Amino acid sequence: MVVGNDPATGVSKQRSFTVCGDEDFVRERRRELVAQFGVDRSALFCRAAGWAVAELLERFLAADHTWAPATRSSHTSVARWLAAEPIGSAGVAVLTPQLIEARIAAWRRAGASIALVWARRAVLSSCLSWATRLHVLRSNPLASMKAPPRPQPRRHLRMDDIAVLLRVADAEVVAARHLYRTTPAGGSDGSSVRPRLPPGDPRPSQPAVPPVRPVP
Repeated sequence: MVVGNDPATGVSKQRSFTVCGDEDFVRERRRELVAQFGVDRSALFCRAAGWAVAELLERFLAADHTWAPATRSSHTSVARWLAAEPIGSAGVAVLTPQLIEARIAAWRRAGASIALVWARRAVLSSCLSWATRLHVLRSNPLASMKAPPRPQPRRHLRMDDIAVLLRVADAEVVAARHLYRTTPAGGSDGSSVRPRLPPGDPRPSQPAVPPVRPVP
């Protein structure tokens, strides 16, 4: 099976696999191995065959997209990070799911969160899909790759939970004001020193923070 090409000479790199089992199992395993390690040789005869991933990412960013400003900002940040990462120097024609999975594993070892790994892979996949639609690439080399887990969506607090938080915060404010009023300003031994308010600041009986009213 062709699993890549030498970037300097273009010579195919081949790898053999041994699979034990019945005929149906061998066929299924062969399809899995081709999807994971195989290289589509037709990709070597396309416009982007000689490009590095970094160059494709730059062209992707420079293209006309109907992105919202926040999307453009995030995509630009992630794409430029990928271009400077080791995968940026890889040839577009020899990208495989195996290579991407190896880089994802490296990102995770470096402490990247689920959301960050997903964002990096999503931008790279979007770039390759864009290039395929424009026939810059003959096919998307990551089309058969399973995406990493998506980050969990943010959950908003319910109104009753917010009311509980506000009641607790209100109680904490009342307790802090009481402690301020009952703590001595400080003696000659330096114990129990209460901070003095500078001129112009409200007195303890006139709180600077208005009382928090819980949501009914």
